Amino acid sequence: MRWTPLLALFACTGPGPTEPCGAPAEPVTCELGDFTDSGTWQPLASGQEVPVWFGLQGGMHIEFVLHEANATPIVRVSTSARESGETISIDGSVDVLTFAAEPTCSGEQVGVRAVLDTSDGFERACGLDGSTVELDVTVEREDGDVATCSATVTARFEPFTRDQCESIFTP
Repeated sequence: MRWTPLLALFACTGPGPTEPCGAPAEPVTCELGDFTDSGTWQPLASGQEVPVWFGLQGGMHIEFVLHEANATPIVRVSTSARESGETISIDGSVDVLTFAAEPTCSGEQVGVRAVLDTSDGFERACGLDGSTVELDVTVEREDGDVATCSATVTARFEPFTRDQCESIFTP
């Protein structure tokens, strides 16, 4: 599964530069994307299929890649997912990131996820397969500069996710 390296990227941080990066003079920017099968980053296209999957602790997630520029040091990354204008994710920060590993302190690619709200017993989350979902990510730099990036994608279940949802709703 091509998301395995992304999970490792999300869970671990590499060594930082020998000297911390100062806030760049340019405004922070961001774009949502994905890694191709060959490992190169590409922006999400409108309507592109993005996997929905069950996490190790039983939650459901939509995972994608954030490409930011001029954002290091980042203090907060928040995600939100909506279907038909209604929020379907749990609000809040997804992680606090460390300094960039590159001396330029920009152009980082970080795995992020929208954690879906499953408080209704997975009913809405398990009904997302093939649905249009709007994703928003807000990146906040240490000096308070903020950027929000968005994408409209199609939720697509991996076979394991489909099987799990079927087992939840099959008597």
